[in-house]
Amino acid sequence: MTAEVRVNPTFHRFLIGRSGGNLKELSERTGARIVFPSPAEHDNDCILIIGQQDAISRAKTELEARIKDLVMIVVVVVVVVVVVVVVY
Repeated sequence: MTAEVRVNPTFHRFLIGRSGGNLKELSERTGARIVFPSPAEHDNDCILIIGQQDAISRAKTELEARIKDLVMIVVVVVVVVVVVVVVY
């Protein structure tokens, strides 16, 4: 079975982690295989999750939570920069 998670490719490196550490840990913990597209692929915002349904579900839930955290970090940084620029 497979599932897809779509995320802006700029987040891929944070999800994968240094030397693939985050990806390896997530894969080992959930039992799912997670495949990131190469930058050259046309559909490079699509992360593929492969495995048994329960493994896919766990991996998808964790990936979506990490993506949500990354988006919140970006929003906070943008707000701080805007506030600093306006105040300055």
